[in-house]
Amino acid sequence: FEKKKKNKKQKQKTMASTLISESTQLADQLSEPDRLISQADARIGELLETVVDTPALVLDLDKFTHNLLAMQHFCRTTSHVQLRPHCKTHKCSTIAKLQLQKGAIGVCTAKLSEAQVLLEAGVRGVLITSPQVTERKIAQLLRLSTIDPTLMVTVDSERNVLQLQAAAVAAQQHVRCLVDIEVGQRRTGVPLERAFSLVRLLAESSHTDFCGIQAYCGHLQHVKEFEERSRLSIGAMRTAAE
Repeated sequence: FEKKKKNKKQKQKTMASTLISESTQLADQLSEPDRLISQADARIGELLETVVDTPALVLDLDKFTHNLLAMQHFCRTTSHVQLRPHCKTHKCSTIAKLQLQKGAIGVCTAKLSEAQVLLEAGVRGVLITSPQVTERKIAQLLRLSTIDPTLMVTVDSERNVLQLQAAAVAAQQHVRCLVDIEVGQRRTGVPLERAFSLVRLLAESSHTDFCGIQAYCGHLQHVKEFEERSRLSIGAMRTAAE
């Protein structure tokens, strides 16, 4: 027991040392505008009228860098999963770039317009997590795909796949797609029993590429107890994986 306790403390010290080192490096990478607050010697609780005009996003840089690196470290060493954070939590291209620099495989957006802002700012590896079904949005999706060929979008119906296929053929492009599977939220997603036929349609269509699945358990984030939330989430992911 004592040996396990010592090993756990040693791991915690190692992680803390790594985060401190990487936090310092990350702070050094930030541009001058991003560092304005700290350079002006502003402190939490002080009035900032003479430092920052409003409205403005003000970050506690130490907490921000710690949270950014801790999440990536947890995914890499504990969960052994790849991280694709959702930009709806910050809607900031600078933060998205920092997430990518520190190991995220890409980022998510809920809307096409959000993806456009990120792509125009130089962010790559964007996944649009909601289906795009109108002619106007599909045309915009194809335009954005010329900026970043790795752009991906979700689909949850045969009709939408046929729409994307027809538009992609006309534009002589390919659309990279994830099949969105319904796992309990009942908002978007194809029922599990229809998922295989949708995957087959994507794979057999000449101008759509099947790139994987999406299974979003957003309804479970409101379960307060960690153990219960973990159990339900694993169950939903197991259903999607099977």
